[in-house]
Amino acid sequence: MNKPVKIKTIFDGKVAIAEHRLEKYKDIGLTFECNGEYMHLSPKDLKTKGKDGDTMFRDKWDKDKLYKLIYFEWKPNQLQPKLIE
Repeated sequence: MNKPVKIKTIFDGKVAIAEHRLEKYKDIGLTFECNGEYMHLSPKDLKTKGKDGDTMFRDKWDKDKLYKLIYFEWKPNQLQPKLIE
């Protein structure tokens, strides 16, 4: 299983990831971690459960690059941390 992506904030019951970061998880799935809880999304979930944000953001290091955030409803799984590592 992949290393969890640490999330600092859950906003309005959702977690977000930049669309360009999501690309590397499309074939293996993605696990979010927030406050000791985990949520795993399968490759199928990544395609069907994410909602595109309306706002475009400018990349911090590459000022010419714009991206959107993809939002997922926060529903932590009952996974043990040792299974994820």
